[in-house]
Amino acid sequence: MAVRRTITSFGVDVTLEYPDQLASTIEPLLPPGHVAADEGPDTHAVGLHHADGLHRLEVDGAVTLTAPDATVAVNGFDAQLRLLIALHAPDHVFVHAGCVAVDGSALLLPGRSFSGKSSMVAALVRAGAEYLSDEYAVLDPEGRVVPYPRPISVRGKGMVQDADVPASAFGAVAADRPHRVGGLAFLTYGPEATFTATELAAGEAALATLENTIPVRERPGACLASIAGAVRGARAIRGARGDATDAVDPLLHLLD
Repeated sequence: MAVRRTITSFGVDVTLEYPDQLASTIEPLLPPGHVAADEGPDTHAVGLHHADGLHRLEVDGAVTLTAPDATVAVNGFDAQLRLLIALHAPDHVFVHAGCVAVDGSALLLPGRSFSGKSSMVAALVRAGAEYLSDEYAVLDPEGRVVPYPRPISVRGKGMVQDADVPASAFGAVAADRPHRVGGLAFLTYGPEATFTATELAAGEAALATLENTIPVRERPGACLASIAGAVRGARAIRGARGDATDAVDPLLHLLD
């Protein structure tokens, strides 16, 4: 038996189909703030099917993954659904970035997957920052950051893959409103590195943010407008860090 349902998230309608035995694993991973929707002619489709010992993932009719392992298939389903929404959201721009808020200002940590965003976000929320996201900074047309509070992906010693942990486990309070950007930090992680940083001009910060923006090819004008609004008046740095806890104070100081 399969579950079939249609949801909408950030203005993108998606019909989902997946085996009912995987429902308890998949449904907690659905995008933050999604609601039920009616299927229409412009609805996208993400389907996970199981047959002959293989899990097959299809996105808008194209097979994107075939795997015998259910965990691999579910992770692929989660990633493809999030990417689909990030690409097609009509009124928001998705940037690969961790994001927290302090005293009403958002701090963006742009970076690709496995760049250490989640560990840095976890350290900041332990220090009292509000949680916005550990994966996407979702910008509205004015460049404000809209909360996208999915569980934080963490990897502990001896873990082969990330585990999704609720932000509340880190003592985090999830932000519930859009925030103006007060700071951006483009940091490279190195286990032996110490925190170093140099200031970036607004134009440099905008270009660096564009490099981490999901729909830049599909909607360059909207991306440029939102990012221009985000960097306007914000401080930006580029540098390196080692352990996340050592970078907390310098990053919070960026928002002073």
